[in-house]
Amino acid sequence: MATAVRNPEPDLDVALGESYYEGSRALEEQYINDIVEDTRRVISANFEAGRGPARRDAHAFDNGCVRAIFQVDENLPDELCRGVFVRGRQYKTWIRFSNGNSERRPGWMFDARGMAIKLTGVPGEKLMEDEKHTQDFVLINQPSEGSRPLVKAIATDQPFPSPAGQSVTINTISRIEYRADGGQWLALPPSDGAYNSSTESSNATLPLYDGQHSLEFRAINSIGATSPITHASVYVSGVGPAPAYAVDVPALANTSAITIALAAPAGSMVQISEDPFFGATNWIAAAPLIGWQFDQNDGEHTLYLRFRDTAAIDSPPFARALLLDRAAPTGRATLHEKPSPELEIQAHDAVSGVDAMQIISDGSAGAWQPYESSLPLTQAIATADHIQIRLRDTAGNVSQPLSVASPIYLPIVIR
Repeated sequence: MATAVRNPEPDLDVALGESYYEGSRALEEQYINDIVEDTRRVISANFEAGRGPARRDAHAFDNGCVRAIFQVDENLPDELCRGVFVRGRQYKTWIRFSNGNSERRPGWMFDARGMAIKLTGVPGEKLMEDEKHTQDFVLINQPSEGSRPLVKAIATDQPFPSPAGQSVTINTISRIEYRADGGQWLALPPSDGAYNSSTESSNATLPLYDGQHSLEFRAINSIGATSPITHASVYVSGVGPAPAYAVDVPALANTSAITIALAAPAGSMVQISEDPFFGATNWIAAAPLIGWQFDQNDGEHTLYLRFRDTAAIDSPPFARALLLDRAAPTGRATLHEKPSPELEIQAHDAVSGVDAMQIISDGSAGAWQPYESSLPLTQAIATADHIQIRLRDTAGNVSQPLSVASPIYLPIVIR
């Protein structure tokens, strides 16, 4: 006697080969909830940023709609003749072509392309009550799984209007930047290798990991003027989740040699450079502590780091600012005895600023104290034979002892 096999998952049509993602209903539901939350977050962020009205997260704008005839193949195999697929059957159809982005932007920009096919005159009941006798098919053309989005960006400096002749500009585009999900602004590499003209372009692969991403793009010219921000969104799949990378660089240093702290999965590689595009920079094994040597002048520096995992997938760059100050403060001090003992201190440090000072009285050094340009003295210090001061900047550089001078008062003779 035959025994009926009970389907342990009544929501699945096992005859059609349906199954949960990786065999787990809980995992599939988790991913569905994650996608819903990502979608809600992106729509809310765009609306709260003033880019209303709130639009659907994808394919919000169409490129065109066409009428068509959907005809089923006369020789369709029996096993495929299900539902609307009746041999030789024709349906009047509408087709909507669209770009995947939720923001209106030029059609030449990288994006998913959508083709939504709506059949009319389809008999039978529908799950949704808002439309009768139709059936939809949705097709999307997207880069192959595991690929990252490509972007083509073009920036042109706006010329000054000329009342008499051709409008011109003397400015150049200094960089085109992007940021993902409100993170750091990062420069895109110029297509021709240098940002040196009034019109520049960039063709680049964005190093993004799986998930929905909100993107912003802007251009900056040679005088620091910034363009309006262009917004976009993209969904990435097949690359994998972002590894647990971390970078710690001191914000201030008083020596050319610094230590960089890294966190990365085993087997990771890293590039470190002051070039945002890592030109001629070698990959080295990522270690918890890596030394770096500056060979430029004091002042502001930016270090760029990016990781590569064991599957040769590169991370987005990490940009870390550092202030290098290797010079001690300079200054002088003058003792004024009237009306009460007081030190007048003039100090200068061009990079990190003067932070503290120390009084040395007859060779005995006092405690460091916050820098002040005027400091009352005790009688014991004011009457010492030799008074000196030392200055310390915020980076920790300490000056040599500076002898305190006493002013010379010349008599005024009135005739």
